[in-house]
Amino acid sequence: MMKTIKQFIAEHFVSTEIFEMAKTLDQYKTIIESQIPMLIAHIILVMKSRKENSDEYIIHWKKEIGGFLRNCINFKLKTKDTYDSRYKHIYDVYINQLELDSNDDFIIGKIWNKCFEEGYDFDDKQTYNEFINLVHEFQDKYLDEIIGVIASNSFAKIQQFINKL
Repeated sequence: MMKTIKQFIAEHFVSTEIFEMAKTLDQYKTIIESQIPMLIAHIILVMKSRKENSDEYIIHWKKEIGGFLRNCINFKLKTKDTYDSRYKHIYDVYINQLELDSNDDFIIGKIWNKCFEEGYDFDDKQTYNEFINLVHEFQDKYLDEIIGVIASNSFAKIQQFINKL
């Protein structure tokens, strides 16, 4: 099988200084996956505070959300590094692999500790149900947008997202 010119060039440049700063697909997926627990927990805490009409920690949590999102951007992929390619890979991790759009138990498990630190006890059935409703709202309202924001590699898009919360 004959290699394309693009494959040939990519294979020969992978070990050069230019590509040392670039991330492999596995590294990229690991980075974006590592931010999920705290990213989602903080967004849901902002949502919960809004429902309780309590602004006390919202500014702090929004700054944290910005940090988690910034940890996911500004990487070059060693292969095709476009918005569409990044979106496809993030979608694959968030939706196909982790099923963040439908796996409530996974999300609750990921946010449990942070929410407990903030005084919410998921062993209390009413609190648990309130947070399940927030998880569903998060899935419907923010999940697709977060994928797009990360794929954009844009600090401005992160700030626009945070401002909306």
